[in-house]
Amino acid sequence: MVEGSRGNESWDIPVNGPEPGPSAEGDSEFSETTSKSWFERLKEALGGILTGLAFVLVSIVLLFWNEGRAVKTANALSEGAGQVVEAKAQTLDRSLDGKLVHVSGALQVATPPRDADFDVSATALRLDRKVEMYQWRENKSSRTEKKLGGGEETITTYSYTRVWSDTEQRSDGFRQQQGHTNPFFPQKSKTFAGSARLGAYEIGADHTGGLGTSTPLALESRQAGAIGAKLGRPVIISDGLAYAGRDPAQPQVGDLRISYAMVKADQASVVAAQKGAELVPFVASNGRSIFLGRAGTASAADMFENAQQGNTMITWLLRAVGLFLAIAGFKLILRIASVIADVVPIFGTIVGAGTGFVAILLGICQSMLVAGVAWIFYRPLIGLGLLAIGGLALALLWQRARAAGPVARLAPA
Repeated sequence: MVEGSRGNESWDIPVNGPEPGPSAEGDSEFSETTSKSWFERLKEALGGILTGLAFVLVSIVLLFWNEGRAVKTANALSEGAGQVVEAKAQTLDRSLDGKLVHVSGALQVATPPRDADFDVSATALRLDRKVEMYQWRENKSSRTEKKLGGGEETITTYSYTRVWSDTEQRSDGFRQQQGHTNPFFPQKSKTFAGSARLGAYEIGADHTGGLGTSTPLALESRQAGAIGAKLGRPVIISDGLAYAGRDPAQPQVGDLRISYAMVKADQASVVAAQKGAELVPFVASNGRSIFLGRAGTASAADMFENAQQGNTMITWLLRAVGLFLAIAGFKLILRIASVIADVVPIFGTIVGAGTGFVAILLGICQSMLVAGVAWIFYRPLIGLGLLAIGGLALALLWQRARAAGPVARLAPA
């Protein structure tokens, strides 16, 4: 069953900076109510078990791969820190060919980056193009209420606002497309890199982008013609940005604005392999590549320490993602219990809280067990310790579940 009703017109437009009031179309909001029977929810819950199992499997693969990646990267960085040698930027020492070197010095642009689409270039290491379109965006919020007998009623509110965004908002997927149609997004944001020289050394375009800091690049009026010709519509330059539309102060859906930023650096420090006159990634004994770069002057020790810290941060981030997937998967697997109990809503709420608690415990146990198994391959002592902790936690959970009653075992302590 679906019921719809119009909301009040809203003139508040959350955009980047002050924007005008609504156009003739106006921003709108409406709500619809959908109902599901207990049998429909039960069918969804059964299907959710397969999705939950897939989440758990992906979590296991991700966690296992991440532990291996972390150890191999850490070992490669430790190996590199022990082999790196200092090299002078001004002169090329041929005896260092093939070795891992640390070079610091003045950085000069060799080949400037260029946006061939709009004929824009800059004396910089990297050129970033940002294309934004003024377009409709759908916002959705839902509120669900359980009904006696196991049914469920969901009230979903849709609102439509106009925003500047460099991400295409696909209006063909909007719940209400009439009056909220977005035109085709003609160009996308893109990055262009150039090559550079660090004293006597060459750095390819693949490695220059991360060596500097980003600053805006103001476009000039003479560049409006080339940009407009590519877009096939009139363009003006306003506040250093290219604007395709009638009036920057009164944007309409479909208007475009294009801005640029450039990455520059006067000094840089690089740790990489010397290959002739070029600095290239160094391949460690375990196959991992090392190429460290930073704007300004930094010692090799500081660069390796920062790289190890970055590796640790990525490792914990991926661990968190793996744990989240595991918990979400177990929640989907156990959800059928709360749906069955929802015949009386209060019972379903209690059971749902219990299954949520169990899902968290199972997710934590699984993550520790997978990490332990993975680390056995790489660091056996630590791996066996993690495996023992995870196994003990799982055993305690199982013992408690057996001692509890059918409903109590699903409820949190």
